[in-house]
Amino acid sequence: MNMRSKKNRLSVNNRQPFFKATGIVLLMMSVILTQIPVPNISASETNQEFQMDGTLLVKYTGKNKSVSIPAKVTRIGAEAFADNQTLAVLTIPDTVTQIDSGAFSGCSSLEAVTFPKNLTSIGSSAFHSCASLKKVVLNNTLSTIGAGAFSDCDKLEIISVNKVNQNFSFEKGILFDKAKTMICQVVAGTKAEKLTIPDSVTSIMPYAFWGCELIPEITVPSSVKEIGPYAFSNFTSLETVELPYSLRTINLKAFSYCTKLSSITIPKSVTTIHETAFDGCSLLKQEEGASNSSDTDAISANKIQKKDSLSGDEIQEIASTSDDKNKEESDNSTETNSGNQILSTEESEVSSDTVSNETILGKTVIVGSNAVILMNNKNSKVITGELSAPGTSGISNALSSDQRSILKQAFYRDETLSDFIIPDQVISIEEFAFARSTLTNITIPETVETIGYAAFYHCEGLSEIAIPDKLQFIGDKAFSKTGWMEKWLKEGENDFLVRGDGILICYKGESEIVTIPEEVKQIASGAFENHTEMIEVEIPDTVEIIRANAFLNCTNLATIQGGEGISVLEEHAFDGSNILMTSEQIAIAQNSSMGQIAEYQILNKSELESKVFEMNFVKWLATVVLFTIAILFLIVRKKQP
Repeated sequence: MNMRSKKNRLSVNNRQPFFKATGIVLLMMSVILTQIPVPNISASETNQEFQMDGTLLVKYTGKNKSVSIPAKVTRIGAEAFADNQTLAVLTIPDTVTQIDSGAFSGCSSLEAVTFPKNLTSIGSSAFHSCASLKKVVLNNTLSTIGAGAFSDCDKLEIISVNKVNQNFSFEKGILFDKAKTMICQVVAGTKAEKLTIPDSVTSIMPYAFWGCELIPEITVPSSVKEIGPYAFSNFTSLETVELPYSLRTINLKAFSYCTKLSSITIPKSVTTIHETAFDGCSLLKQEEGASNSSDTDAISANKIQKKDSLSGDEIQEIASTSDDKNKEESDNSTETNSGNQILSTEESEVSSDTVSNETILGKTVIVGSNAVILMNNKNSKVITGELSAPGTSGISNALSSDQRSILKQAFYRDETLSDFIIPDQVISIEEFAFARSTLTNITIPETVETIGYAAFYHCEGLSEIAIPDKLQFIGDKAFSKTGWMEKWLKEGENDFLVRGDGILICYKGESEIVTIPEEVKQIASGAFENHTEMIEVEIPDTVEIIRANAFLNCTNLATIQGGEGISVLEEHAFDGSNILMTSEQIAIAQNSSMGQIAEYQILNKSELESKVFEMNFVKWLATVVLFTIAILFLIVRKKQP
């Protein structure tokens, strides 16, 4: 008996290391099991608010009040946040070096911006009409600020510039270059009964005074010889301006839409006034029967007498300068000079076939090499002084070096455009090329193959567009907000807008189940964007390409049928929908003949969530079981004698 008991104790004691080791192994397995990854829906898969092209942030589609831009972004694209009405607080990471044109324009609720330390460039109109923005703090690396970057920001009073910045300075409501020779921006919150521009200033950037509503009077110093294009445009509080006798030229739309400007005295030194210089200045009116005297030193813009011709004395009065040569020429201005430097007033009159006398304040005359122009400020038609092909003015600066592309933002916000003919050699129109311009007619040659992102965005006056049949690519929002697109959305008989080589540009239907026409070869970016009513789409075998964001934010889309001919499926094609694809599946789709779309294992979001839940539950249950067994083993071991 004693021997058996002793033997049993020995047997149990021999098994104790086994129990102990088994318990330890089970505990280790339960810990390891908790670390095994399972598929999940990460933020990068469900949060599609940031639309990226490499490190370029192309578009933000979210509605958050506070936004922190991802650290991988190095550049914020043109109009990426434009017209976002909910954004209030913005944090830009130090990785960002460039903010493009109009990136945050129209963000009316934006109050605070944290700018990156490494920022070097802010594009034109980047923060235009950010009505709630009160203060801006710029870093020491900033080297470039575009025209009107902070224009029409009603509450903006301070732009704080780092003292070590070598390019800009801020004083008394004015953002200057470092040497104070150029005015970059007068913040809209600046208040003064009279603003005297410093004598050091020689130039004023376009839109520098846009939105200023608290400054009724300004004085321009003698250091300024030319009022540049749009310099005082939309300076809505301006009532009186003093111009210096050093002034020679008043350029394109220099005072356009200064709606309170009632009187302006133009010195006799001025030789050129662009016909659009006072567009929209409704209080500047032509006064019939006003006297014209050569004894006066200046001409008041709202007291120019309308007449059929100008006398030699009047020409001299307008164009007189300290230049002796010009004086001699103007003394003989009623005769034709043998060298054709001076034309008689009869010869220099604008033909009534071109411009009616009812639409002009005076005649265009040539004095020496100078054109003296006095035009009705309500006449919006531009008559250039250069001989060029109709509708191609300025084209040389807009083309790439190989003459094959219209450059990015070439005519962005250009308010002088009306008719435009693209040269036959052009094959590409790049992003924002004509965006927000006053373009009314465009001729696109058959050679054009590519139209970039937002190329004609917000061209409201563009009501008709003939798109070449061979066009291969149309970028997202290329025609959004154009008169042509808006007209189709309201009056178009077909729900599918197909142009070019079978490119489906836009869909306007409201069906839950959508069948794409067989004429379609390519589904363009944004074609079905925000069609939340869609639950199923049938893609014909003719479709070869589905572009990025084609079905963006189709939140109820769960089923895709057909698509045997698809050869290119771009990333983010189904962002914001119930159709998800892993990066591996996209890679397969991009590098195979694809066959039926179902073969790429596009998963329904609800199914994927269910699978994730099931796998997590199984993992949790297995962990609990193993842990329980391990504890039991240890308890049994301790109870053994």
